[in-house]
Amino acid sequence: MVAPRANWKGFIKFGEVACPVALYTAASSSERIAFNTLNRKTGNRVKREFVDSETGDPVERDDQVKGYEIENGQ
Repeated sequence: MVAPRANWKGFIKFGEVACPVALYTAASSSERIAFNTLNRKTGNRVKREFVDSETGDPVERDDQVKGYEIENGQ
């Protein structure tokens, strides 16, 4: 197992007394918990699907990109 590394190191100084301080992350990505979205009434998992607003067809994950509106409709 790899020893944790500090993201930041520095000192806190109170008058003439300085104490070393190190900042560590609280959780690692390997310990990340993933939650499922459930239907409250049935307890079944909910499936998320992205749909084209013009055609109504589902859009595959590989065809999805991010963008922002620079003018109305563009």
